Amino acid sequence: MFCDVISRVYSAPRLHNYIRQLTDSPPPLTRGQKTILAVLCVIVAISRWYALSTSQLDWDESLFIGGLRSYNVIAQHPHPPGYPLFILSAKIAHLVIGDEFRSLQAIVAISSFLLFPATFFFLRELRLEFRVAISGSILTAFLPTVWYYGGTALSDLPALCATIIASALFLAGARNPRAWIAGALVAGIAGGIRPLHVVIAAVPAIVGATAMRRPRTVVAGCAIFAAVIAASYMGAAIATPNPPWGYLGQIVKTSHHIETVDSYNFEGRPPRRQLASTFFVYSHRAGRAGIALIVLAVIGLVNRRMLVILAMFLPIAIVSWLMFDTTAVTRYGLAYVMLYSIGAACGIDFMVRKNSALTAVIVAILTVMLIVWTRPALEVVRHHASPPVVAMRWVQANVPPVGPRLFLDDSLGYHFYNLAGYDMKFFHTYDEIPADAYVAGNYCLVDRRTIQPHVHYFSFPRGRLDQIARDTYFEVSVIPMAAMIRFGDGWYQDEYDQPRTMAWRWMRGSSVAFFPPIGSDGVLKLKFYLPLDALPRPPALQISWNGKVIDKIICTESTYERRYVLPSRMDGANECRIFINEVAHGSGDPRELGLKLLAVSWERADGLAYGL
Repeated sequence: MFCDVISRVYSAPRLHNYIRQLTDSPPPLTRGQKTILAVLCVIVAISRWYALSTSQLDWDESLFIGGLRSYNVIAQHPHPPGYPLFILSAKIAHLVIGDEFRSLQAIVAISSFLLFPATFFFLRELRLEFRVAISGSILTAFLPTVWYYGGTALSDLPALCATIIASALFLAGARNPRAWIAGALVAGIAGGIRPLHVVIAAVPAIVGATAMRRPRTVVAGCAIFAAVIAASYMGAAIATPNPPWGYLGQIVKTSHHIETVDSYNFEGRPPRRQLASTFFVYSHRAGRAGIALIVLAVIGLVNRRMLVILAMFLPIAIVSWLMFDTTAVTRYGLAYVMLYSIGAACGIDFMVRKNSALTAVIVAILTVMLIVWTRPALEVVRHHASPPVVAMRWVQANVPPVGPRLFLDDSLGYHFYNLAGYDMKFFHTYDEIPADAYVAGNYCLVDRRTIQPHVHYFSFPRGRLDQIARDTYFEVSVIPMAAMIRFGDGWYQDEYDQPRTMAWRWMRGSSVAFFPPIGSDGVLKLKFYLPLDALPRPPALQISWNGKVIDKIICTESTYERRYVLPSRMDGANECRIFINEVAHGSGDPRELGLKLLAVSWERADGLAYGL
């Protein structure tokens, strides 16, 4: 029955009649409707203030800050394709706002607010009734991803807002050719921010041009669109060193990375079937309210205007599913998030049989549910600087720029742009750090919880926020390298549990670790786990310190805690070797698993601090 309804709704005669309707103006708003729109505009504007982040969290935000300071796509300031009109608008804002992050954030916040009236007027031009248009707009404004990212320094919402404005103008072009040309101009601006978003506006452009039937106007509009796009990216190429080859070379590199690492071509990427629900069902989050939106959006397909919405947003949803980084689903999902909010508004209208009062009640309940679900995430970013920024400020306050060396995990990337005067070295794995770097004054920075005992640890609480934002940079550890344990052969990299409450390291059957010299006897404490349930017999464990065996046991328990008082070398690192004669192999894990180190500490026996 549902399929029969859909087929009747989307029949060719109905679509032809719909195209003809676009040549007439939408019904004028009544005084009451204007009042409702104005009041909701004020509410949305105030709500955008509560979403403003204290500092950048996502790596891309720092890349945009770099582009605002010194535009250079080769140096990832910002990353390709350069987002030229986003950077240009922020540069204009920077003339008034002194801070680079706040300048970018101002453009995003304004766009987040404008998305509400833009969506309303777009849905009006789509010929949806007032109750549906206002419902779809308010649901869009308070979707968790829209609300949260509206307080960041990322380009997604400015591009989406410009695209929706362009779409509304294209549809208005059915009766006013100048509006269609204006839509082409704004679509060019959207493309100059994020080029892929232009795909969204293509369908309204075609619909509006079909109803308008003025080929010369279409040609003029397309010429304006092409000119804006060309000027934007020619400007990006010229602003990048070695124009245009430096810029074009970086575009080729990024395209290759997307194709081979981010996309479905990468063998390590989860299967497309598994990712389908991630990209198509949960990309907008919101818990139970989000599921309700999905169900209502499916019901909303009975409204024939949803054909235009599907044609606008479904292609970019499919591209995101196939090609884009799976760690940033909520960000990429912004491009097609209106599938759910507008679809839900249509679904509500169908269910209540166009009852305006009942529609208002249901939309109000859904909006409150969205606000309640999103608020805990906004509280974190609104009141606290992000861990990378706090770590960067700690370094600036405690480490002199001349002399010490900073060793940064390369995943931290450009977050540490304010440390340009420091001697920074990047590494991918710890074994890339030279042995002579483990001295007083040097620091190691990693974007995770670590098992190191001496660490300055900065973190965001997990929970609601890590469901919306990219699940990275929630933890940063700053480790003084004079007190840092150097895990050598036989040790795997840091691991941690999902809520990041604990860290550990697995070793193979044998391993070596180097502990710093501390100038006196020291106390070594170890807590470790052995996978006895996966071993044929209790393993024999041996621990040696500087060539001398200090412990030999047959392990009959899974978890042990050991304490040793040991002499420390004065002129070099202390060598600790662990050997175990049985190893396990986990299901789906090719590694050899001997011992899991849960905690370790190495302190002076007299209690004095060292290496800090």
